[in-house]
Amino acid sequence: MSIYTARILIRTGNKRNLMLPGIFMILAIFNLCFYLAEAGIAPHSSRVILEAAISLLLLLITIIGGRIVPAFTRNALTAKGLKVDIGAPGKLSILCIVGTAIMMAGDLLIADNWPEPFAYFCAILAGLHLARLYFWKGWMTFSDPLLWAMHAAYLWIPVGLVLKAYGFVTYGYFWEGALHALTAGAIGTMILVVTIRAGLGHTGSTLRTNPYLTAALWIITFSAIFRVLQSFIENGFSEQLLYLSSAFWVLAFGLYLANFLPLMTRPRLDGKPG
Repeated sequence: MSIYTARILIRTGNKRNLMLPGIFMILAIFNLCFYLAEAGIAPHSSRVILEAAISLLLLLITIIGGRIVPAFTRNALTAKGLKVDIGAPGKLSILCIVGTAIMMAGDLLIADNWPEPFAYFCAILAGLHLARLYFWKGWMTFSDPLLWAMHAAYLWIPVGLVLKAYGFVTYGYFWEGALHALTAGAIGTMILVVTIRAGLGHTGSTLRTNPYLTAALWIITFSAIFRVLQSFIENGFSEQLLYLSSAFWVLAFGLYLANFLPLMTRPRLDGKPG
């Protein structure tokens, strides 16, 4: 996939996204190392490699999300006649990107041996991401599910990093509440909303959700909330929250499939090739 993506990007002159093949290659290396660790061959535990892989995906969201979320927000507000300055300061965005990359390295090299300093770093990084998100003015997007869901997905990054810091200070390891905030929350929600937007665009549909897709975005949001809350609860209700979160997750992507399967199996609605 890395080689194929690189060839397409080079052929089309899309140098801006040439970092994507590199990220895919690192993910492949992490995947290999995970299984080597399970076999007792790799120097790190499989858990540590998994944590670093999650941070790499967060880095991808930080870079790509940092482009598309403010751009789509700005375009939508402009279309409504609202001229608003959407965009975080460049230095703040660089700090978020570099900090997330450092966190990935820290997962491998620092977290297990120095959990408290690493926790403080994660807490500071959470503040940087939250400040960046503030400049994107997500509170102005509540009327458009395709926009607020992107902001909600990015919001899970600082939430997850705060929980990650809490876990390292309290337990000395990557706590499950942080794990699910960053995966089910940030990664899962961003995947769903971006695939919905891309699916609408590539089928020639209007970039607007119908009731089913809107419900899917709300449902995956509550799925992540329930999964994180479940990490705080130790009584019998914990298992019920786990089942509820799982059911919501399946339902959200099931609604996506039910909506797009008919669209993907017939020509584009606008008559264009593709």
